[in-house]
Amino acid sequence: MPQDFQRLTPRQLEVLRHTLLGRSAKDTSKAMNIGTKSVEAHRYRMMRNLGVTDRFELFFKAMALGILTVDDFPVVSTVDPSCFNDRQMDVLIALATGESSLDIAKRIGINKESVDTHQAEILDRLGLQGRLAITHYAFQQGLIGLDESGGLVACTDVPCPDCDGSGKYVGLNVIESCARCGGNG
Repeated sequence: MPQDFQRLTPRQLEVLRHTLLGRSAKDTSKAMNIGTKSVEAHRYRMMRNLGVTDRFELFFKAMALGILTVDDFPVVSTVDPSCFNDRQMDVLIALATGESSLDIAKRIGINKESVDTHQAEILDRLGLQGRLAITHYAFQQGLIGLDESGGLVACTDVPCPDCDGSGKYVGLNVIESCARCGGNG
């Protein structure tokens, strides 16, 4: 286990596991048979010890350090990503990589309320709750991956040498093939 995570107590590691699986403090407290306030206190101390400010950063750090892999997650949804239109897919990928609703709205030229509406529709269609669940889904569907520095990126951000530019190669830690042609660079 990487040194950052060795500093955590066994209880904090259990809270970490529940947190990274997208469970609420209430659900975690029931599963661990401790109070919700205790779960929140463990999360706060754990995140402070690891130098992260939110669950997305915690997720990214765990993925980058190999503490967590896409295989660690239960299948969150079997919905085919092709059911989303281009705008919904843009929003889904942006949410999955940790962009705020306001940043997404500014980048794609819509208002924040429209982004929130897209998020609600995406979650409803997938049968999921919360942005971290969207990240899990996007990983499992090969829509996002990790870059060399451990940051999350859309799998269409790296040109595919096998497609002559018509597709995208995902040469990342998680996915090793082009989403369009299946090439592996």
